[in-house]
Amino acid sequence: MVCAVRRDISPSIVADCARKGVAAVTLFTSGFAETEQEEGIRLQRELGELARENGLLLIGPNCMGIYNPRLGLRQSPEQPAGEAGNVGFISQSGTHCINFSLLGHVHGVRCSKTVSYGNAEVLDAPDYLDYLTDDRETEVIGMYIEGPKDGRRLLTALRSACRRKPVVVWKGGQTEAGARAIFSHTAALASEGRVWDAAMRQAGTLCVDSIEEMVDVVKGLLYMKSGTGKRVGLIAMTGGQSVVITDAFAQEGLEVPLLSAASYEKLGSFFNIIGGSYRNPLDAGGTLAMGFRVDNLQRMLDILDETPTWTPSPSRRGCLTWPAAGRCTRVC
Repeated sequence: MVCAVRRDISPSIVADCARKGVAAVTLFTSGFAETEQEEGIRLQRELGELARENGLLLIGPNCMGIYNPRLGLRQSPEQPAGEAGNVGFISQSGTHCINFSLLGHVHGVRCSKTVSYGNAEVLDAPDYLDYLTDDRETEVIGMYIEGPKDGRRLLTALRSACRRKPVVVWKGGQTEAGARAIFSHTAALASEGRVWDAAMRQAGTLCVDSIEEMVDVVKGLLYMKSGTGKRVGLIAMTGGQSVVITDAFAQEGLEVPLLSAASYEKLGSFFNIIGGSYRNPLDAGGTLAMGFRVDNLQRMLDILDETPTWTPSPSRRGCLTWPAAGRCTRVC
């Protein structure tokens, strides 16, 4: 059941649901603890007590609830429906939840189930995480979280989930001003940044800082081959882009090495070096003719994929050796 009535009426509606044996209620209504008003805090506490006493699963309050595309259950009429995907998303924010499904769909990321859970009076992030960990439709889990009510329980759930599936976490409220904002949004308490980062590393999650990063990382997990190292081959359309993306990858601890002699020979057979370069990164605007020779993109990708990894010889400057290690084709 979805409940969207005035906050003062909400407890009587939830009580009626309990008497009728309703299993779960999504409480869309806001105006509870996030307002910091005595009345809102009291009403939210009353809702929680009613739900717990009667074994009723309460989602929210102050949330958009569940999106299940296979069943046609949506948070917004713009969301795709009729076919389930393989990515679950848990979000304290309703807007982020909806936007992830819409932006993800454009990038080939299809949702299995998502939930916007708001103030988390009864059901909290670990409950939804446990469910998606066991869900056979869900292969990758994304999360937007502002603040857990029980940090130890969340860490336990994350560790369990990460042993079985990739989990990508986006933390809201990472600054002092952001921490104030999240309390007025969902009445969540912020976590100290260094403590949170350490906990995420211990759990084995992948952390991102925006919805765009969330979609990109999830897309990489779904569609790219597993990586075995830190060496990357980069392709850009102009020289300025080449410099910027090289800095970005290097600043994250990745290596942008020179390629093998055989790779350069293959690239030299078709690469346009007028206004471009193929050292790595590949400054390939002229070779792609700014989009009119897209077949050359596949040729470049194939060459990068075939290029063996290398390490400089410590004894001879410029002498390269190619160890038997694999090659990195995924960055997360």
